[in-house]
Amino acid sequence: MAFMIFSIDVPNSEPLREPHRRAHLAYLHAQMDRLVASGCLLDEAGDKYIGACVLLDVETEEEARAFVAGDPFTKAGVTKDVMIARWREFYLDGKRTRG
Repeated sequence: MAFMIFSIDVPNSEPLREPHRRAHLAYLHAQMDRLVASGCLLDEAGDKYIGACVLLDVETEEEARAFVAGDPFTKAGVTKDVMIARWREFYLDGKRTRG
């Protein structure tokens, strides 16, 4: 079962993000077997990072929370708010998967 992790950064997070970007990407790479999808959220103009959205294949919300807690961006204080919810696909890769 997957969990959707939706996180919003603190305002003007770029100075916090930049020194930890490499470690963040390495962390994601190390979790590749559990990542269904991962990407950044951008402001309306599309030129500033404002957060992230991750689909993580784990069994429990506690595992999803541990994933968030282990992220170098979280540890560096980049993340302001996080919402975690169980996710079940209905359409995936252009195909209906249920009902």
